[in-house]
Amino acid sequence: MQFDIFEHSQDVMLRNDAAHALERRDASAARQAFERLAAEYPHDEHLPLLRILCEHVEAVADALFRDHEALREARARLESTVRPAAQRIFGEVPAASFLTSSWEALARRARALAFDPRFPHDHAAALWLRAGA
Repeated sequence: MQFDIFEHSQDVMLRNDAAHALERRDASAARQAFERLAAEYPHDEHLPLLRILCEHVEAVADALFRDHEALREARARLESTVRPAAQRIFGEVPAASFLTSSWEALARRARALAFDPRFPHDHAAALWLRAGA
């Protein structure tokens, strides 16, 4: 049996298609690439991570946080779920770049919340710092 690089690297190409679309924050293209990978390689170990990142990119929200608890939940999800998935898919440095816009979005949505010393990480200033601003 002869090795066909195109036939035997289709999963890598599909994973890369999804990753590149995610880096561009193209939710539609990322979802299409993810779904194609899932259909053709349903046991691919990267599917759960790509799903997390697709859902993150698709869940673009501009509404201000109603309270510190809502911000805390969003920040916790970004730190505990999205960040590790991004690090595994993109690598450490590209993941940091990918996450910058997410931290900025949280900071913009937190602008109406007053600083609460009990929750120093749940304030727009702290989030802007996480974004590198």
